[in-house]
Amino acid sequence: MKQKSFAVLQSENRWIPSNTVEIDTPEKALSLLKLMDALEDLDDVQSVTANFEMTDELMSLSMV
Repeated sequence: MKQKSFAVLQSENRWIPSNTVEIDTPEKALSLLKLMDALEDLDDVQSVTANFEMTDELMSLSMV
């Protein structure tokens, strides 16, 4: 990219899952999102990644 005169401002390594888990009930979704929030709130944690998939409808129900 530098050879093409693009300025690189930031880069990072990303974990890309090779398999995913379908979250299909509101109870599982709520539990998983609470866990993700708890991990993100820890001072020593820099980033949180996951390999789950859930519908937008299920995600919005879990946020209430």
